[in-house]
Amino acid sequence: MKKKHGLMIVLGALILPALLCSCGNRDGYNSKKHVEAAIKHMDEKYGAKFTLSGDNTRLGSGNVFGRHSEYVNILVSCDEIPGKDIVVFSNDGEKFFDDYICMKFEDQVHQDILDIAEDIYFGDEPIVMMFSDNSRNTRMSDRELAADTTYEEFLRSGAIGWVEICVDDRSDQVNKFRTLAKTMIEKGI
Repeated sequence: MKKKHGLMIVLGALILPALLCSCGNRDGYNSKKHVEAAIKHMDEKYGAKFTLSGDNTRLGSGNVFGRHSEYVNILVSCDEIPGKDIVVFSNDGEKFFDDYICMKFEDQVHQDILDIAEDIYFGDEPIVMMFSDNSRNTRMSDRELAADTTYEEFLRSGAIGWVEICVDDRSDQVNKFRTLAKTMIEKGI
């Protein structure tokens, strides 16, 4: 009787982890089916060829058993924007959100802001930092823009995110800041 009871405990110890990991659920988080659907969506939306760059899962994003609240959260890349990873996300595996347009215009808006700052803080070397990814809890739906969005529309969309400009120049700080803010507003940034 003790052997039978011991065998049941051993079998239970082997089966329980397999059940908790949901090994049989092939259509779960970042499944091949959903990743392929996300890449197909990107190919069709932008008329470009996208490839999977990686999983966008951050450490601790799942619960104890590794489940996630979304179906797809991946990084893709394309030749049109070399060296940039684009986030593609979906809660249901059917409607996708991406930050392609944000990544497309990121370098241009960074340079435009830097040019304005250098004109105002001449003699200084301003540092422009943009936090346009979801590191500041920006919802992906707020960064989703139409495929044909122009640079001017992008600037007005609010999808740029948070911008910090660091300078060493301490002279006339308030007036220089006002000039910087006014110039950025006039340029639609």
